Amino acid sequence: MSNVIVVKRSIVVLKLGNTVAKRASRYGQIVQAATGNTWITSLTPTVAQVSADVSAYNASIVPAKNRTPGAVAARNLKDQACKADMEAWARIVQVAADANPSQARTIIESMGMFVKTVTIRTKLPLTIEVQPVPGAVKAIARAGAKGTRVFFEFQYSVDGGKTWLPGGTTTDSSIVITGLPSATYVGFRYRTTNKNVPGPWSQVVTDLVR
Repeated sequence: MSNVIVVKRSIVVLKLGNTVAKRASRYGQIVQAATGNTWITSLTPTVAQVSADVSAYNASIVPAKNRTPGAVAARNLKDQACKADMEAWARIVQVAADANPSQARTIIESMGMFVKTVTIRTKLPLTIEVQPVPGAVKAIARAGAKGTRVFFEFQYSVDGGKTWLPGGTTTDSSIVITGLPSATYVGFRYRTTNKNVPGPWSQVVTDLVR
């Protein structure tokens, strides 16, 4: 079994634009998408507040274009306020997307935002190696605490984590566990005890025992 899990994550991208006209358009699109959105029902700042900020920005564009004294600086401040609003919303949308990976793209796009997909590779806490003997595996803990008083305690579960059975305790970071049911998916976990102080249990790793 590979000790690396590969996950695709959908990242929120705003693409607000690099011109006054493009930003005005994007601010309006996002506010419109947020209004009555069924995926994101609670936003801070509120839709009403952001809508007011966008309206103020739009109203500042013409005076700034006409070079009315102080108008450019005023427009820029309103632009910064709108940008901060959008970034605050993007953080909320990202949390919602991460909480619902299967619908992440739909959630992000429903808010008028864009999606960037990134690949995340995470090392699993345990590597499970199937042994030649039926019903046996070798569980190898990822490098952690070391020392003569460090013990590795292994457990396994054959019922989806409802109950855990002892797999053995050792000063080594690996152990061969035997007597497992063949042709069954089994969950494994471990924890270290250092100077008689037990640590937290690791993430569960499930593999098919042969």
